[in-house]
Order: sequence, then structure tokens, then C-alpha cells
Amino acid sequence: MLNIPKMVNLAVEDYLRSIPRKIDSLNPINIAAEQWIKFVISKMDERGQDIFFYWLRGYGGHKIFEGDDWTGYMNADSSHKPKVMNALMSHAQELRDNVDQSRGVVEFTLRLKVKGVFVGDVGGGYYTAYALLHGANARAGGFVVNASVFKPAATSPDQQIFYFYNISYEFNDVADPNGQLPDAAASAIAKAAAQGMRVGPPKDFSLTVKWPADYCVKVIVNDNGPNEYAFVPVGYLRTSDLSSWKRPLTQ
Repeated sequence: MLNIPKMVNLAVEDYLRSIPRKIDSLNPINIAAEQWIKFVISKMDERGQDIFFYWLRGYGGHKIFEGDDWTGYMNADSSHKPKVMNALMSHAQELRDNVDQSRGVVEFTLRLKVKGVFVGDVGGGYYTAYALLHGANARAGGFVVNASVFKPAATSPDQQIFYFYNISYEFNDVADPNGQLPDAAASAIAKAAAQGMRVGPPKDFSLTVKWPADYCVKVIVNDNGPNEYAFVPVGYLRTSDLSSWKRPLTQ
């Protein structure tokens, strides 16, 4: 798990002091609950705090998390990539077999849902946003790949066919305790703490994390043998072959 630096711990203390609250100093339950809240928050990374504070304060509804901080955070995790690459290769093969029989330029946009995507350690937990998000919720919209797809024109009859996918992601989920231990116990303590601190009450909410990938994907469709993919720089030149970026499928 990730630990936030000391300066963030101090920021958490300032945040908690800024909350208008009326805690009975003689009530051991309120005291223990506030101390537990402080401990949990001090162990969270900053994106985990984003999610936890929104739930704790009871804003509810739907929240979109995006921006540079979230982009860097989500791109730092690669656990979603294998399923995404397999989905893109399948899409390129189907596109080549059933739709695009030309050898000319093809351009279009794509919205593709990918099932079974997790971020971070699949073991779960509380201290990182990866752990809080865990797996995309299909009922909330699931995991979505948005792509601008481009196929350059073939320059010879025997040239390999390949497609470029400039992609961004949407991770849709619901922030709600699962009702099982230890989630149920942690939720009950958090709600008691929120009541004593006069915030909230905590409320479940749906969320979407949006971020652009820091790479472009090149999928090569081979007539014989498995398809291949490569990670290429964002903002590729359409006139470039980029064959040096080709990499065999290893998953």
C-alpha cells in the first residue's frame, strides 16, 4: 500500500480541524471514531482521499474524477492493459475480416466496453484509490475504451495491415461498502465518526474516472499467425511506417 508523505498528513490534520464539528470530549465512542478516521486517512494516498472524503461528506449522486493528477495516477497502473490489448486485437481482426476490405485510409471513432477489468492489486483494501476502485462495475457503465482509429493506406499488395488506436479510458464504479466484513464494520465506524463530526452522513455514489492513455496502440493484423500489437508514442505521424515499434504478442 502507498503511504502519503508527511506534508500530506499535516494537510489532513488541517482539513479535519476545518470541519465544523461538535464532539463530546467525554464520549469515548466519538473519540475513538475520530481517531480511527484520522488513522485511515493518514494511510491513504491522495486519490484515495478524493474518493473517501466525497463519500464521507455525503455528497452522493455521480462524481467524475479527472485531470492531470488522476491521469498520472491511473497511467501508473498497468493491470488493465492485458485485457485492453486483447480486446483491441480482436476488434482489429473483426474489422479487417468483416468490415474493412480496402487497402485505403480508414478513420473512425470507437467506444468499446471491456469486461473484467481491475486496477491495482486484486486483493482489495482501503489505502489506495486502486484498492477502493478495485473492479469496474458493469451496472454503472463498466470499463470503456474510447478510441480514434486510423488505418494508413497500404503502399504495396503484400504490406501488413495495421490500425492505430489513440485511446482514452473511463472506469465506472459505485462507491458503496459491500456489506461483508470488514467493509461493514469499517462503514459503521466511519458513519459514527461522521455523525460525531457533524459531516455527512456518508452516502454511496456512482463515479467515473476519465483519463487519456500516455501511449498509442498499433495493432498488426497478420494473415497467418497471431496478431501483434505495439505501444507507440502519442501523436504519431501518419506518414510513418513505425515498423520498428512492432512487438510480438506475449500475453
